[in-house]
Amino acid sequence: MRIAIVGAGIGGLLTAIALQQRGLAAQVYDRAAELREIGAGLIIGSNAVRLLWCLGLGERFERVSFVQEAEGPLRRWQNGAVVAEKPIGRAAVRRYGYATHGVCRADLQRLLLDALPPDRVHPGLRCEGLRDDGREAEVDLVDRSGGRHRVRADVVIGADGLHSAVAARMHGEANRLNQAGQRAFRFLVPARRAPEFARHSYTAWLGPGRHLVHYPIRRGEVVNFMAWLPGERDDPRPPGAPVHARTLHAEFTGWHEDVHDLLAAAGDGSCWPIFHKDPLPGWTAGRVALLGDAAHSMLPFLGQGVGQTAEDAVVLARCLAEGHVADVPAALRRYEALRIDRATDVQLRSRERCYEFHLPDGPEQRARDAAYPLEVRQEADLLYGHDPLGDPP
Repeated sequence: MRIAIVGAGIGGLLTAIALQQRGLAAQVYDRAAELREIGAGLIIGSNAVRLLWCLGLGERFERVSFVQEAEGPLRRWQNGAVVAEKPIGRAAVRRYGYATHGVCRADLQRLLLDALPPDRVHPGLRCEGLRDDGREAEVDLVDRSGGRHRVRADVVIGADGLHSAVAARMHGEANRLNQAGQRAFRFLVPARRAPEFARHSYTAWLGPGRHLVHYPIRRGEVVNFMAWLPGERDDPRPPGAPVHARTLHAEFTGWHEDVHDLLAAAGDGSCWPIFHKDPLPGWTAGRVALLGDAAHSMLPFLGQGVGQTAEDAVVLARCLAEGHVADVPAALRRYEALRIDRATDVQLRSRERCYEFHLPDGPEQRARDAAYPLEVRQEADLLYGHDPLGDPP
């Protein structure tokens, strides 16, 4: 079976590895001339960690990540009172088999690249056209010098992220990006400058109109620190604009001293607009399928971007391995049927968390705080306890 994957991010590489495990070789194409991820941190929930072990990547992943041994508190902005605890540490091991981990995105992508033969991944090729005549699909690619290349495949997988060219060709206006009215400020803080925070598990601080999270990565050598604040929709700063943490102190006036201690320890960082998409009406068309952010872009407030993408990858690989070249459209429809409802539910829950985390103090906030201890545990069961390979094909 000829398989072309558009996008060599985490989703595309995970899918190629899952296919490889089932005896199917995919060719992966990416527009970037060099496959280099930004050094942001990621939170990897129990459901994704379980699948990394299933794919034979668990030991290598453990070597580059940081296991969250304690549970993850959600704290009140001004006094640090714990609203609820996410079961991500020892409780997660008991209940789901694996704890949540923190990892640097670049480290995870390098691990995935190293798990594939180098001749399977082709950087510097941008998708500019896509056709499916029923018998096979064709992808038109353009290299950095303007040269054109055509790839013929039995199946094309669009794993090209939030700005997916494949999704745009499949869905047109329905695939449009919406600004969330938020900006994310990202910082990587050496543990020697924030030793107390390097020993903490994932922690979130919830407050009026904004929130922040921090957790260790790189085996505790670095603290990943992110703050989400309201952002103007016409903000002229480009994605990834440099920013210094000292400029944020005023944004957190009155917040707990731990927040200001972490801001004082942080230095240079970057500022990013936050986008989201509405759920797509479908992920497949003939011999073409979407996966990961191309199919269901997640706001980051449940830490399930990688988790849902990993679930997509293993389910799609199974459906294709159990199918036949002539039955590719049917295999892709099975994949969509198994995944779209769950991923859409998580996508919408993540969006709702953006609203809930930023509630102003008052009756609605107090109702949230009263409900969260039970709600957070129940949601953890839904997110981390799911076995995508336990579903019937």
